[in-house]
Amino acid sequence: MKKQFQKSTWYIWALLAVVVAVVAISFVPLLEGSKEIKPSGDYTGMTTREALFAECEARDIALSEEEERQAVEAAVEAQVQYASIGERYELEELLQQEREQRLFDKLCQALPLEVAVADEEVQEWYDVRLEALNNAYEKNPGVFKSQQDLYDKHGGVEPLVVPEGYVYVRHILVDDEVTANAVLAKLNQGEDFEVLMRTYGTDAGMLEEPYATLGYLVGPYVSAVDYYEEFKQAALELGEPGEYSDVVQTPVGYEIIQLREQLDAGERALEEVRSQIHTLLLNNKKSMALTALLQEWTD
Repeated sequence: MKKQFQKSTWYIWALLAVVVAVVAISFVPLLEGSKEIKPSGDYTGMTTREALFAECEARDIALSEEEERQAVEAAVEAQVQYASIGERYELEELLQQEREQRLFDKLCQALPLEVAVADEEVQEWYDVRLEALNNAYEKNPGVFKSQQDLYDKHGGVEPLVVPEGYVYVRHILVDDEVTANAVLAKLNQGEDFEVLMRTYGTDAGMLEEPYATLGYLVGPYVSAVDYYEEFKQAALELGEPGEYSDVVQTPVGYEIIQLREQLDAGERALEEVRSQIHTLLLNNKKSMALTALLQEWTD
């Protein structure tokens, strides 16, 4: 949300790393069938990175225009976040890393890597992750927002535990009180919130995904990336989806906030997230298998 954040988004990744670090999964060895995959050329003596690019080129695997655009956006975001903690990286270096990771993922999907995930592995991941999140939230429930923000933006496995009090909201942000009151009057006369938001709102982030669909996540706890207290208080006072606030003054302007959804608190059952966990573990195994192949091809 433009200008509304009070702290660096980089701390999302730091908090996530703390939680994820305690999660351990045993991966079965690469199956024999995967070892029979032959490279398209002789990569002996190359680095694994060089072999990756060569194999992608031989198989006509490249980034689409949309994938290239996403890589650029991710590199720019990473550069900003590194800068927020005092570290400087050239944009081209970060962009190359983004391109390389995307090519690696595409090659993973293209090769017939024979890997499998057992039900026991899914259960183990769920149990360990659930315990880790409960322990983390006991110390700081605000960690949930970092977890949910990452899931909303990047996918993966949704948080297994939802603390009490979290909601999704959207808002109409304007620069002056006169305009805000005029917008509020239109709302009170029955005009559509989203139409008015797109007409008068100055927060471009509200029109970008995933926020355009979900809204902004707000909760009663302090989070690594958080909103101004005036915004949070008004958002959390709303009772029913569709209800909107009076004009609220914050350090970035004048706002009218609407409740979109109240999240159900509690633990998610394994069956709700089984397919997400299975996909995550399967992709991890494919990544390990491809890494092993590239090392084998370059030896």
